Amino acid sequence: MLRNTKSGYGWVAIAFHWISFALLILLTLKGLSFEDMPKGPEKLAQIGNHKSMGTIFMLLILARLGWRAANPKPTPLGDNAKMNRISAMVSGALYGLLLIQPLSGALMSQAKGYPVQVFNLFEMPMLIGESETLAGLFSQIHHTAWILIVALVLLHVVAALKHHFVARNDTLKRIFVPRRG
Repeated sequence: MLRNTKSGYGWVAIAFHWISFALLILLTLKGLSFEDMPKGPEKLAQIGNHKSMGTIFMLLILARLGWRAANPKPTPLGDNAKMNRISAMVSGALYGLLLIQPLSGALMSQAKGYPVQVFNLFEMPMLIGESETLAGLFSQIHHTAWILIVALVLLHVVAALKHHFVARNDTLKRIFVPRRG
């Protein structure tokens, strides 16, 4: 079952979820790894790899949003309308931040005068010119978005575990195996 149903996610949505999560972890580790590296070719290579992966991540999130728009959203298993609204708001905020994060990174790079090469296959179009002020602004956005993403992902995990262990419903199971109907 590739498509979502009202009772659960299909294989495509499940794959998008876990691939996004894995890439987010890799991007975080990669981003943290070059923070304290001395300037030089090795650091530039690490940053280039991070930018390439970030661009792929942004395209993945856009594809994921497209798939989400074209599929039914599974019915929430919790019956608390207020919590369901909060869950929808957290999900919306997380998607927004997952787009802001790589975009702010690309704009930061461009404002510093560096193009965004994607694995030496293509270059993202330059959206802004060199500007120390904009580079600082996008750097701050990139950093703040990362902190908010980490907080919301942790909230998302805690909520999933609450559904599984406290509410004892199948919310968590639905993101691992598709359900019919």
